[in-house]
Amino acid sequence: MAAPMKLQCLDDLPSHIHPLHVLINKSQFTQKFPDYTGPTYALLLSLTDKRSPSNRGFLVCAHITPEEETNVNIPTCLAVYVSRSFLKHYGLKEHSPGTVRPQSLLPLKKIVIGARTKQSFKWASSEKFSNGLLILASCHGQTLLARQGDALLIPYHHLLGEEAAQVQQYLSDVIVLECTPVSQGMITVDTSVVVSDCRDLDLTNTNITSRLSASSLFVSDFAQYANSLSSGSSLLNSKVLDFSTFLQALECRVDVRVLDVSNLHKPGGILSRLEQNEALDVDSCIFVNKSLLLKLGVFNGEWVIASVPAEKAKKTPPAQSPVLGDRESSWKIPYKKQGRVHLVAIKAFDTLRHPDMDVNDNVGFISPVQWFNLSDGMAVPVGNKTIKIK
Repeated sequence: MAAPMKLQCLDDLPSHIHPLHVLINKSQFTQKFPDYTGPTYALLLSLTDKRSPSNRGFLVCAHITPEEETNVNIPTCLAVYVSRSFLKHYGLKEHSPGTVRPQSLLPLKKIVIGARTKQSFKWASSEKFSNGLLILASCHGQTLLARQGDALLIPYHHLLGEEAAQVQQYLSDVIVLECTPVSQGMITVDTSVVVSDCRDLDLTNTNITSRLSASSLFVSDFAQYANSLSSGSSLLNSKVLDFSTFLQALECRVDVRVLDVSNLHKPGGILSRLEQNEALDVDSCIFVNKSLLLKLGVFNGEWVIASVPAEKAKKTPPAQSPVLGDRESSWKIPYKKQGRVHLVAIKAFDTLRHPDMDVNDNVGFISPVQWFNLSDGMAVPVGNKTIKIK
């Protein structure tokens, strides 16, 4: 059951408390929720102000504190103490009323975090960070909340760094790019953490509520290693390309061209340039050159989920003769043509220069049967067609 609450601002938040966490008086909290006696909890905070961007509620990490750390007494409702950084970050106002209740968190399988400064990237990539995060995740009573689109909300631990203020600065420079299988949940010892260099990401003029995108970002665990294999341009190299190109790599969309099977098998063709092509099912593969493989950040031979993006079909004009035709045409209204989802293997070949084939480094190749399966029977496209892979 939810309890009424009011936001109260604390000018001096304890140094070991994350500035985006909240404090609640222990006696008040146990009075409202007698079954909760631990040191930290995830709370669902909802504001009653309909104009507030947080009126639907959002999760916060709460520290249950002794009497001496909070000196404001509001007996009628629960006082939720926050920092000024908290109010500014989430676009809230002091003394805003609302409700709060404890909320169980789902465990996260994987998170992708992006460091926006050189120092924070070095810190997040270090053993100090990974060891500290592992200890925090294994500690009973600790709440490690992660939310897609928000700053990294883990609490301070001395293994993360000796100076709490420095660690808090690093945490503020690290943003959560992706959470799976849900957009917010709990980091556990089984959570896979991927660190990305996102120094081109500019969020200084964007409100946090507009950053919590419902769309997921996908990145391969192979991405950082693949980025170091080549000195050339890569979609994973945010130093060379802007962040929009980096997002293109995360979305894993690729242009493909339908190629006749005879062209695949001809001498000097794609199949002859594969490292291993014995017993290869060409109708279950996407063929890419090694340059495109690097940009996608996947392994050679890796299985991925492929699909054709939905597109709107044109309305069929009414039939002029028989009555049956009129009746059938009345059902043919505009709709989203959705292809099927299939497992396909990514196969890489050496750079191909063949007089009979126009090969683009950014285009993959599939067989007509593969296109038929993916598109659910659509006509073979003339030129390139974009598909999604995951």
